[in-house]
Amino acid sequence: MSINFKENVGFEWVDDRGNSILLKYEFPEPKFKISPTDNIVFKLWANQHAESQIYPVTFDGGCTCGWLLTVSAIESTQIPEQYRDDENFRVAAWAVARYLVEQNKVMLEAVATEKNKYEFSLADCIDQELSLLTIYRPMAPAKIVVNPNLLIPKLLTLGLIPYLGEFSKKILRPAFSNEARVVNINTNIPEHGFQPFYNDLLTRYIPSVDDTAFKFYLYYQIIETMMEDVLIDSAKVVLQDLTSAQGNVVAIRDSLEKYQKISSESARIKKIFSVLGMEQCANLLESCVSFLESVDSEFNRANHINEGAAFFVYKVRNQLIHNFRRAGSNHVQLEQINSDLEDLIPRLIYEFGSSRQEEAVKLSVE
Repeated sequence: MSINFKENVGFEWVDDRGNSILLKYEFPEPKFKISPTDNIVFKLWANQHAESQIYPVTFDGGCTCGWLLTVSAIESTQIPEQYRDDENFRVAAWAVARYLVEQNKVMLEAVATEKNKYEFSLADCIDQELSLLTIYRPMAPAKIVVNPNLLIPKLLTLGLIPYLGEFSKKILRPAFSNEARVVNINTNIPEHGFQPFYNDLLTRYIPSVDDTAFKFYLYYQIIETMMEDVLIDSAKVVLQDLTSAQGNVVAIRDSLEKYQKISSESARIKKIFSVLGMEQCANLLESCVSFLESVDSEFNRANHINEGAAFFVYKVRNQLIHNFRRAGSNHVQLEQINSDLEDLIPRLIYEFGSSRQEEAVKLSVE
């Protein structure tokens, strides 16, 4: 049966048994309504923002195109005055309410049958620990319209943690805090080389893992995928050089030697981490050094004073692969490395993707 909206009452429909079911939403019908297909919605962990804290969402500091809000903010009149009668907010709140009805219609009908309960609130549709991020699709960048999940690593860098079940709560990152009172999303989100399984690892598999060694291994799978991309890009460059050599033996030899240098695993991981500044990687570097000092008696940091974080991440990987008996599984320093990777990997995905995209454009021009 279709869902009807009764102004100042709520959403009402009749189930297959002929029962009338109501989800209360005691506000007027907005003048402009967003259809479910025009509404991008992410469920998020609440991130400690209260009912009174509603955040407009912008892309690149532009106009408001969405909202970060709690369920209670949608159905309450006790919200900041600037939003209480804001038509844009009311349009978005109505659309999210309608979205929750659509998503939970079958569940609510089952509850109605089992408990003879036919009136519900939005709180019956979603855990109160959760928040919602809603974006009006026509105002979103084209690449987000096509693939909203491109936003997930970007949300993680902002401290906004997508809800994909209880396991996703295990993410270690601190709760979202925003003094600016606006969630601004930078749209330098490259599609070039983006792997959908990044999102699965970051929000579904990694948070569900308790074993620290296995968690590091999963983070390293993302790094390793980027290393494959570096290998592919390096091969393209060398093939272009070989074509330009036109049979010149010396030039061909130089090109092959160049490929040998830039295609090694250590060179590739350095290439990846080079897109982040030294300051951004400082904590990761220190936690890797602490781990290596605790598991490898022959390790001496003084011998690697000029090396960056990539070098030490690679050495941690080698310890876990080749000397697991010494490193062990649940190691305190390794847990800190994972915490640092949790913060850095989503940024690395975007910065490395942007770098690849720029290099691909440059290569095509040449």
